[in-house]
Order: sequence, then structure tokens, then C-alpha cells
Amino acid sequence: MLDHVMFVYDFNLRHARHLVSDLTPEQCVAQPGNLRNHVAWTIGHLALASEVVALEFDAEPIFPEAWMPRFMPGAEIVGGVDAWPSMAELLSQLERSHERLAALIPTLSAEALAAPTRMEMVQYKFAEVGRFATYVMTAHEGLHLGQIADVRRALGLQTKDF
Repeated sequence: MLDHVMFVYDFNLRHARHLVSDLTPEQCVAQPGNLRNHVAWTIGHLALASEVVALEFDAEPIFPEAWMPRFMPGAEIVGGVDAWPSMAELLSQLERSHERLAALIPTLSAEALAAPTRMEMVQYKFAEVGRFATYVMTAHEGLHLGQIADVRRALGLQTKDF
């Protein structure tokens, strides 16, 4: 089963790169049709989610601390291009977060995966760290990549299959 989760996690990263590859900086912060989560926030949020999973497994932080409040669930998502890190910076952080978590997960024991979650923002939905990790690496990323696809459609952009 782990192979399947790792496949989806890698697929999601490739899909994220594909979905943002042709966007202008202005399109990365656009919120057409009252869509709240713009592309820049979404990519940063996905990187932060992988960071939170790694922190639950006692990994050293690699996500910029100054960015954390901006990409948390419920954060205010406003401002123009200059108010957000560039897409190159955000993708780089997403790639680092993915690489680190993808290397960490296969090394964990069944006991480590079954350990209780510690962070309050995680505990209310996930009792075990492994279940939280599986959600973040699959369904959570899929949900937010779908939101990026929604933004693209609302902007009138076509997305070629990859």
C-alpha cells in the first residue's frame, strides 16, 4: 500500500508543476468568480501541509517560519503579486517539502505511523500520524490541485493533459 501512496504523492507534485507552468504572476494571485484560494496560496499551503506532517514525525523544520501564518487554513488570502512569494519560490518549497517527506515516510516503523498526533490543529480530525500523513499526501493535495484547476477554468485557461 505504501507504494501506492508514494506514487500518488509524486504524481501530485508533477501535476502541481504542470498546472502552474504557464501561469503569469498575476494569474497566480487571481481569485476569479469568488474563488477564495488563489494558486500562490494553494501551492504554499501544500508545502506547509507536508511540513506539518514531517514535524509530526519530529523532522527539523524547512518551511520558512515567516511564511507559516500566510499559508495556514483560514488565512486571509488577499493582495497582489508583490504580497506573495514568487511561484518559483513556492514551487521550490513544495519540491523540498515533498522530497523530504517522500524520503522520510518509507523509513518509519509501524509504531511511528500509529503514534498519536500531537498538534492541536491535526488532532481534531486525525488520531494517528500515519492516517494524517496518508490524507495530506493524497486526498488533501488532490482537493487543492482541483482548486487550481478551477481557477484556471475561471480564468478561461485550458489545461492540457500531462
